[in-house]
Amino acid sequence: MNYAEIKQYDVANTPNISCTLFVSGCTNNCRGCFNKELQDFSYGKLWTKETENYFIKCCKNPHVKNVAILGGEPMQQQITPMLNLLKRIKAEVNKPIWVWTGCLWEDLIRI
Repeated sequence: MNYAEIKQYDVANTPNISCTLFVSGCTNNCRGCFNKELQDFSYGKLWTKETENYFIKCCKNPHVKNVAILGGEPMQQQITPMLNLLKRIKAEVNKPIWVWTGCLWEDLIRI
């Protein structure tokens, strides 16, 4: 999995302050996409355990009220790194997780 950016203090994608991860890679090609460069799965940097630890640390900041994951398409990422990340956020951070997706709920629950 690649990612494009981590924003420690993001006020654009959730109410209040969020820590935001922009993942790389998307095949939806939604009309009006504002992150076209993030459609490339090779864009950005490789997601590593060190990166994950850094992101979790940023999410734990008391000023951060939400965690946001967008991109790219979070639901088209490699399942293991994304699932591990979400489990860690839930267990270690315990803040609301906002996942911005172009996928339909009906399609996601079939997976």
